Amino acid sequence: FWQYATWGMPMMRPMFFEDPADEALLALDDQWLFGDHLLVAPALEEGMIARDVLLPAGDWYDFWSDERLAGPAVISSPTPLDRVPLFVRAGAALPMGPVRQFVEDKPDAPLELHIYPGSGVSWLYEDDGETLRYREGDYRLTRFKMDFDGHRLRIQRQMAGDWQPPARALTVVFHGVLIERAFLDVTPHSVINNQMQIEDDSWQILEAMIV
Repeated sequence: FWQYATWGMPMMRPMFFEDPADEALLALDDQWLFGDHLLVAPALEEGMIARDVLLPAGDWYDFWSDERLAGPAVISSPTPLDRVPLFVRAGAALPMGPVRQFVEDKPDAPLELHIYPGSGVSWLYEDDGETLRYREGDYRLTRFKMDFDGHRLRIQRQMAGDWQPPARALTVVFHGVLIERAFLDVTPHSVINNQMQIEDDSWQILEAMIV
């Protein structure tokens, strides 16, 4: 929504936004991009048990299995009734939280940051959700820049704006890799079940070593 409100970039995007010169992407009308990092490819026919998905150039992760896939490629993806084929671009940092039924619901709910190793930039926009004070700079825009060489993962966090979110816990969840050890602003930090629990909201650099 932040990108749409700021410069008109839609949340749901046709595949040719990846490369307008790619005729294969231009012809696709049964899969799409959701935001910067998600690719959605639903089953559109009754009784379908699998479907072809065209992955654009770059690496992608199967959202459900964490399998890393290389594009460009056409793959066959199963389409069970309880889930939609969904893929995450390598280099994505996806913020997630509990379902919220209205703006004021769960303002201090824990935040999860799901990491899909690769190189890329992700954004998280937040404000109070109620007033127009964001127009005067009362918001927080967080930029996550990720670099990955196959063995070492580095995430640099930068923030802009004056808004301060309520105190909350942050859980960093790593996908598709096994973390051996991690550091938060050069200080060793515990990793349990491939997750990090972070209480300090002032951190700037997260580094993780891959097994």
